[in-house]
Amino acid sequence: MAKIAISKEADRALVEVLNRIDEKFDAGRATKQDLASQIIMRFVSSCTEKEIHDMRVLFFDPITAMEVKMKRIKETGVIPDSIRELLLQEFLDASPQPTAKKAKKSLNQNIIIDNVEEIKESA
Repeated sequence: MAKIAISKEADRALVEVLNRIDEKFDAGRATKQDLASQIIMRFVSSCTEKEIHDMRVLFFDPITAMEVKMKRIKETGVIPDSIRELLLQEFLDASPQPTAKKAKKSLNQNIIIDNVEEIKESA
């Protein structure tokens, strides 16, 4: 018999159903293991593709998805356009945009000389 661990919330729900089964039932005894096994077996035989899809959505992990995608990219050397565009946009958003340099003003002879005496003495 295989063992699994379940969340406390699932255990409480299982106990609630077990209590409902045992209420006014003297002809046998159900255990949590028996009940969980029956629930799983009934689900397996009646689950639809939509329920499988819903479970996949529930357990989706973006980190795992990126790791798998990265592994495929490394194996094939092909980066899907959607990922290339996303990475480029992230790069552009994160890097500062270069600004055009302002042209330097040229020097001219139109200046004001404050100290005229020093110029006469040096000449």
